[in-house]
Amino acid sequence: MTETPMRPAPMKREEKNEARRRAILDAALEVFSAHGFAAARVEDIARAAKVAKGTIYIHFVDKKDIFNTLVLEDLLALHQSVRAMLARTELPLHERLWRMARPFLQNNGVSRSMQIIRLIHAEALHNPLLVQPYHEQIVSTLATMQHHMREVGLQGPLCEHPQLIMAPLIQGIHWQGLMGGLAPQDIASAYRANLDALLAAAGYSFGMSPHNMEDNGPAASLTSS
Repeated sequence: MTETPMRPAPMKREEKNEARRRAILDAALEVFSAHGFAAARVEDIARAAKVAKGTIYIHFVDKKDIFNTLVLEDLLALHQSVRAMLARTELPLHERLWRMARPFLQNNGVSRSMQIIRLIHAEALHNPLLVQPYHEQIVSTLATMQHHMREVGLQGPLCEHPQLIMAPLIQGIHWQGLMGGLAPQDIASAYRANLDALLAAAGYSFGMSPHNMEDNGPAASLTSS
């Protein structure tokens, strides 16, 4: 007797609504990235999401609400991930700074979150008020980084300018976005080299921690936890 294959359970209304909302946000990211916030139209987003224009307004108030939701959801998750890793004081500082960078380095700098960061930077040139709230999160993260560097006794320019730690990541993200098709960069190796050089110049000791280190060099895997 042949068994009848089980059909997948139908999606509940809440699941359908959330799937449609996510499809709209995914489409908005592509439209905003291609045309910029000012030139993007709600009908363009609806077309890319394969929904009616009216459906957009069931989920979002207007185009700015779409942008804010798109950026806030991803950037807040990234922000929380970075701060949680920096707070893991059982790990040596250089290990925390390396693991902190992993969300930025996923897929060699071409992940969804990095698309959103490039979008924020692009819009900052044309519409700074639109992205100002997200800059405040970035500054807050830099202050946290500065605190942890001073906690282990680091001094000098690196502690005064913790954005130096982030600069290689931002450079790599923009390089991949602009030049990745012609001359892709291994941004993980580049970041590790920059991180080690910056910490060494600040007098940081790379002695082994009493805790087990999962990686200690540029070849470290980005997929391990």
